[in-house]
Amino acid sequence: MQGNQSSIPRQPTRAMAIVLLGVLSLALLSIYPARGCSQSPDHLHSGTRVNCSYCNLTKVPNYLPGNTTILDISHNNISILDKTSLLLPHLRYLDASFSNISKLSVDAFHETTSLRVLLMVGNKLNYTDYPDEVFLPLQRLQKIHLHNNDGQRQGTYPKAFGKLRSIQEISLDTFEVTTFDKLFANMTNLTTLLLGFRVVN
Repeated sequence: MQGNQSSIPRQPTRAMAIVLLGVLSLALLSIYPARGCSQSPDHLHSGTRVNCSYCNLTKVPNYLPGNTTILDISHNNISILDKTSLLLPHLRYLDASFSNISKLSVDAFHETTSLRVLLMVGNKLNYTDYPDEVFLPLQRLQKIHLHNNDGQRQGTYPKAFGKLRSIQEISLDTFEVTTFDKLFANMTNLTTLLLGFRVVN
């Protein structure tokens, strides 16, 4: 019996250890979504609050908790929000301010249909950078702040604004001549319009 035990190869045990190590690594990534990010309970929305502000991020972390309801990615260096950035169906509040965002893909918010508040203040988004359908998934959005983005003196507001049908509060940059057209007629719930934040260098 003793001889049989000594003849058992050690390779399967080593392979099993490698597998267990991989599983443990994935588990830790799900608990700690990114270096520098912190988590706390969001009791109001029965979810998780994740704070990734001032973390020198160049993209939204991949391993955010599936029940993330509040996400702060402000003050980073995230140049683009695309279809893989925000796979968070329970997200209610997103602060992406001052993160050097210069591009939104048309499906940037396709998995955030529960979003109520969107803050994208102080980025590098001109009004020509908004795809027409980018806000279409956000039919529950109530508050959006977009000021301190567009530095153009002349222009018009993008067609994307016409999709914000549930919006109650919006902040915008203005032009030398600002015209409000039929896009804003769809905002039947709008109660607060904040204007005049344009900063021209």
